[in-house]
Amino acid sequence: VGNSGLASLYVKNLPPTANKLFLYEKFAIYGAIASVKVLTDEATSTCKGVGFVNYVEHSAAHEAIRNLHGLKVGDKQLHVSLQTHRSGPSHHRVPSLGAMSGGF
Repeated sequence: VGNSGLASLYVKNLPPTANKLFLYEKFAIYGAIASVKVLTDEATSTCKGVGFVNYVEHSAAHEAIRNLHGLKVGDKQLHVSLQTHRSGPSHHRVPSLGAMSGGF
């Protein structure tokens, strides 16, 4: 219920040195952030180039996309877009709830 208002951004082409602070510094000026996540390589602890930023308001997420998509960071351009939720994980949750409530 609490996540319905959040706007999740998918960010790729992050530099190997990127961490949560990097995302906060780049994205916080556009609005209140609920959370950030950086995918890191477990062996090297370096960023895999992908991260996620969850804004409290959709308008902040759209403002961040307008201003940061295509921004040159190091030798790459950031790709910033609204995160599209995969159908994979959600199809596991809904049927299992239905099976539990109706299967007994």
